[in-house]
Amino acid sequence: MTTSKLAAPVKMASGTDVTQAVTKVIWTAQPGTKIVAGSTEFQEFVVNAAPLPSNVDEVVPVVQTHEDGKVVNWNSS
Repeated sequence: MTTSKLAAPVKMASGTDVTQAVTKVIWTAQPGTKIVAGSTEFQEFVVNAAPLPSNVDEVVPVVQTHEDGKVVNWNSS
């Protein structure tokens, strides 16, 4: 995970100001567990994130980078 300083603090319901947030999550296959190129295998990853600001509907971008450098954009919008 990568955290970054927010441009402006976010006030939580508890009154606490949040000044940093997780801005990137990276999963990397362990040696010997990669999905073979061209296969129909897939892996689902779960991220629990809360609370999100009330004006946020989705978290993007979602990008997959293959071993050979090919990049696949999985954004739904």
